[in-house]
Amino acid sequence: MSSVIMSITGTIFIGLILAISIRALFYGFRAVALGKRAVPSSQSPVTPHKRVLILGDSIAVGVGASAPETSLVGRLIQSYPHLHIDNRAKNALGFNEVEQVLANITDETYDIVILSVGGMDVLRCTPFSSIAKHVARIQEHLHRLGVHQTILVSVNNVGNAPMWGFPLNRFFDRRSRNLTEHLATLSVKYNILHVPLYREKYTDPLIQQPNLFAEDGTHPNDQGYAIWYNHIQSIIHPHMHHD
Repeated sequence: MSSVIMSITGTIFIGLILAISIRALFYGFRAVALGKRAVPSSQSPVTPHKRVLILGDSIAVGVGASAPETSLVGRLIQSYPHLHIDNRAKNALGFNEVEQVLANITDETYDIVILSVGGMDVLRCTPFSSIAKHVARIQEHLHRLGVHQTILVSVNNVGNAPMWGFPLNRFFDRRSRNLTEHLATLSVKYNILHVPLYREKYTDPLIQQPNLFAEDGTHPNDQGYAIWYNHIQSIIHPHMHHD
């Protein structure tokens, strides 16, 4: 009897792993395709009031938006045409890669930096101790570049994305929540303006309303980005104007 139970359990486990893998591959291929089409938005007005540097992952690139104008940074540009916005975001950047990008910027100065990062560190299970070291070194680089305000738009609830089924959705939910709390603590330490996107399953507008994810089941679509942007802008707006 015990051997039969073990056999059934093993079959169920293998079936679950297979289903998870197929689901991840299905959405993963779509995410790669969307990532190749996405173009980061930047702008350079003749007489900018402030210089803003954007660094981050595919969210800052705008993967999932139908056009650059409907991405997060595209909406920022429309709201603040007087800002110089240098968007150096790239797909799949984590805190480690953001630090490396900053280390290679030597001939520019900025007033504000907006970091949109964390999703890759959730997926990679980057140790929080490593993230803390990266944040400290990132702040050193930003000080060198003359930045006087750092804004951190931290990770959404990765586990809520349709790409992930049980049990990975539960794991990434917990990981996203813990990273958000860790970044909140670091933000207080380094005087960073923290804008968390994380929401519990039953309060996340991207899953409480239908059709707000792109076809890859990972990134928001235009309407999803609009919801995120309205939340972000409500917090960062006072810093976007001319002093």
